[in-house]
Amino acid sequence: MGLMEAQREVTGMVHSGTPFDAIEDRIQVIPGLVDNERSGLWLYAWSRQGSVWQRNASAQLLQWLAN
Repeated sequence: MGLMEAQREVTGMVHSGTPFDAIEDRIQVIPGLVDNERSGLWLYAWSRQGSVWQRNASAQLLQWLAN
């Protein structure tokens, strides 16, 4: 699968309300992508999440790292 096709798939997942962790899982197994493309898709998917969700996820991650 090429990068543009993968982006369309991720976009569809975001628009359909797929949980972010499921999107992350899918990005990891899309065939034919190199690491930089996977990273770019992850960042794209992250940026498509709501700002409240992003703040909460970031705060939870920082709390988890601090423990």
